Amino acid sequence: MKERYFFKDRRTIFTGADSYGTLRKDLISVLGHERAKGFLLRYGWNCGVNDAKYIREMLPWEEELEWLLAASKIHSIEGTVLVDSIELRANKEKGEFYSEGYWYHSYEAEQHIKHFGHHHEPVCSTLIGYAGGYGSYYLGRRVVFKDVECVGKGDPYCRYIEKPIEDWGTEINDILPLYEEENLSIELDRAYRSIEKQKEDLKKALNINEKLSNVLIQGGGLAEIVRKLGESLKTPVAFDDQNFNRIESFGDYREHELMRYIQISNGKRDPLIQKLMTEKRTVELTISEDFGWRHKRLIALILLKNEICVYLSLVKEQGHFDEMEIITLERTANICAIQILHERSVIEVEQRVKGEFINELLLENSNKKSLLYQLKLICTFDSDKYVQMCLCF
Repeated sequence: MKERYFFKDRRTIFTGADSYGTLRKDLISVLGHERAKGFLLRYGWNCGVNDAKYIREMLPWEEELEWLLAASKIHSIEGTVLVDSIELRANKEKGEFYSEGYWYHSYEAEQHIKHFGHHHEPVCSTLIGYAGGYGSYYLGRRVVFKDVECVGKGDPYCRYIEKPIEDWGTEINDILPLYEEENLSIELDRAYRSIEKQKEDLKKALNINEKLSNVLIQGGGLAEIVRKLGESLKTPVAFDDQNFNRIESFGDYREHELMRYIQISNGKRDPLIQKLMTEKRTVELTISEDFGWRHKRLIALILLKNEICVYLSLVKEQGHFDEMEIITLERTANICAIQILHERSVIEVEQRVKGEFINELLLENSNKKSLLYQLKLICTFDSDKYVQMCLCF
């Protein structure tokens, strides 16, 4: 009989972080970020409660606080996260509890960034749930753990606070429903509706892409593409050069110091700016009123020969950008790249034809047919201009 692994009398398995990362990715893909967050919170909570029960009974602890602190050791042994506690106050008799500290090398943050990039809110849902469940079992009353800073949303580290639910006030009202158990059929129904919404979003994105492609086919320029994108999404659009100077825009767009924001954030090694400039990926930025206009900006790069040429952005004063808007912006960036290449090619060919015409004209034995052909080409390039030229042979 093959050997099994036990921690004391408890069956134990070891699983790589990538396996958990794949599970998270699939859950988020099927359920969406919010539903998956609730699932992972509840899973982590149950794990925390079960571990707390087991650890409490496993050894004859001299002090109650010792088996509470054992949770950090479990994290280290399992390799899920390194805990640096900066404050811990716990009094079971009075029902008082407060914990604060830092997390380093969170496997959840690393795996989320690997599969999805940075998110707009903390992503360590399983760890948050685990800490809340463990602490609640210890105290005998419900405590809630909150990740106030998170590597998964671009912060330099994860910082947590944990205290009884009553001590939070209204600050956690938005996340409390996620801890409630839900019927599986309800979850599946929500998953189905989420998939249907994704299908509808994809249809909208393809429809907008078709409109923009028609602009390209019919010879419309970049200004027309920007206008059509803004009208289709009903949101302001900005088309900026490499230094974030505005070239074109659509909708209610206000002047502000975007370049200064980029420079300051880059100097602080902001992960989102690094992702934009180094990884050359689409990012959502939050611009504060300190730079002249408070808004959210979704920025996609337009690359030519893998070098940043210009930036295309969607703008919102409130709310976040959804998947359909991200897909549409990135597809539009590709269309703009094709249009820019086309315009550059036209200019290069025009200059070459004009140069050949001048060279032919200066020859003593000019070819009359060749000159007339080249002249027709020049008139084609300058079809919107009045061209008058007299040739004498």
